Amino acid sequence: MAALGVVILDSDHPGHVEAIEGLRLLHGGLRRPTRTKVMRWLLQALHQPREEVQVTALDSLSYLMRQAHKRGQMKTLRKIIHEIMLDGAFPRLLSSPSAWVRQRTVELLAMVNLQLYTFQQQLAQLLLSDNDSGVRACIAYHLGQGRVRQAIPALLQALLDTDESVAETAFNSLERVAGPNDAIVVSFRPVYCHLYLFTWHSLSVRASTNRPTNKTTNLRSSSLSCMQLCSCLALHLPLLRWALQQAHWEVFCVRTSSNCARLVALF
Repeated sequence: MAALGVVILDSDHPGHVEAIEGLRLLHGGLRRPTRTKVMRWLLQALHQPREEVQVTALDSLSYLMRQAHKRGQMKTLRKIIHEIMLDGAFPRLLSSPSAWVRQRTVELLAMVNLQLYTFQQQLAQLLLSDNDSGVRACIAYHLGQGRVRQAIPALLQALLDTDESVAETAFNSLERVAGPNDAIVVSFRPVYCHLYLFTWHSLSVRASTNRPTNKTTNLRSSSLSCMQLCSCLALHLPLLRWALQQAHWEVFCVRTSSNCARLVALF
């Protein structure tokens, strides 16, 4: 154990990363006093600047949590979670310049479902602004798996994501989070029903003509009735007003068209 500690504390050692990875496999790693040392070393690794070191430490923490849960050691699992939260590394890791680190941090947060609620505001911001589509899709997926209701507005905005996989994941998460009697779903039902009809009509007209069209002008003029229908809701739903005012209206309609039947069923 002492020799392993020397390697872990020496960031320049050639076996530094491998030693951090090996901590998860230490015999008795879930029992004190070994667990205390393992947790201290892993949390220290999260504060190192190297991307690979941080990711390896996050993976080792995830492994220990899964093992504690698998073995039914709930008290140990709670203590591990408590030590991680006391360290306060999550907000900093979610702002890491490394997309790899940000995604692994989200995955670790998802293992502690309550922490998705604690960090839902920061996660929602990342869902809408992160420059990596893999991170955005990961956040959308786990917000749905965790059924984080506070994330519904962000998931609705994520339907406008320029990356199709992110938009699709956000849609699937909305299906999981929102129920048929949800207030926001009831408010949006007429909007999506009208949007379905508008999208079907727009795509049918375009398919029947082979000549190029001014997409922005045609779609905006055709969508006036939809915007008028939504105007009363827009007064109370800033998110809907934001969506209608964006230049991504056509992207939203075309992408939604592939899910029309599911949208009508959901809303």
